[in-house]
Amino acid sequence: MSILVTGGSGFLGKAFVQKMLAKGETVYCVYRHVMPEQENLKCLIGDILEPDLGLTFIPRGVNSVYHLAGTVNLGTDRNGNISRTNFEGTRNVINFCLKRGISHLYYVSSAYSKFQRNPYERSKRAAEIAVTDSKIPLITIFKPSIIVSVDDSVRGEHIPTFASLMMRTNHRAEIVRRKIEGTLHLPVLEPVFHFRGNPDGELNIIPLQSVVNEMTMISEPGEYNLTNPAAPTVQQVASAIGEMILLNVQVSPEFNETPIEYAFARLTKSFSPYLQGNHLDSDLKSCAPVDKNFIHKMLEKTLL
Repeated sequence: MSILVTGGSGFLGKAFVQKMLAKGETVYCVYRHVMPEQENLKCLIGDILEPDLGLTFIPRGVNSVYHLAGTVNLGTDRNGNISRTNFEGTRNVINFCLKRGISHLYYVSSAYSKFQRNPYERSKRAAEIAVTDSKIPLITIFKPSIIVSVDDSVRGEHIPTFASLMMRTNHRAEIVRRKIEGTLHLPVLEPVFHFRGNPDGELNIIPLQSVVNEMTMISEPGEYNLTNPAAPTVQQVASAIGEMILLNVQVSPEFNETPIEYAFARLTKSFSPYLQGNHLDSDLKSCAPVDKNFIHKMLEKTLL
């Protein structure tokens, strides 16, 4: 028997496919473009936005589908791409399973889908409902939180993007500040940078390998919260980023913004709901720690 995977070229998908191959599985991956094959890994050209996933060849012996494809865009859905990919694409996968008599669908949603605060969360929640309400006999839903990695070849984008925006926003202000201090012979002061959030709220970051390990071990139907049971706080993550860019970063619910802080808030508006912190249930007893050293290692290639 074999499995079919959508999203095998993505951040999570690459690691998941390699783990399944290491377990001896035969994996068929649906790609939009030709990708290199390897032993027990077969490339199928298709698209989840098309009926029958756009496949001209349907392999025999596939007993389960892992639907990992999707877009993780936390912004607005101006062109409808978020809903189209995450919801309509999932509907196509459901129909594919029903048409082909595939008995088990594994779907990767999000631990944040319950909040429905943005188009991404709403699209994942709608897709969850469609999967649950389908007539596929066996349904397994994985609900990871914010997946990150220290591996150079596979990096989650949100935390590095947030940190990079912070560094770039402050860089020009730092040049001006240093020039003024030198001209006026002022003492050198450690810059303090604020952004709005709940310093004590949990920012549920989980290492990629912890998620992949759980996904490859779970075979039973059900809903699984693949989240960090010991998540860092928003302030802990902010402080770790600040150490990397030599900035004293402070998280506060209210403060008087400087022009630089205001500009940063506009650039990172889509992140703001997550900076309030959310406690998430977890079905993991433990996972690799996300501490200062982990965050530094994750960011060193991006920021330095």
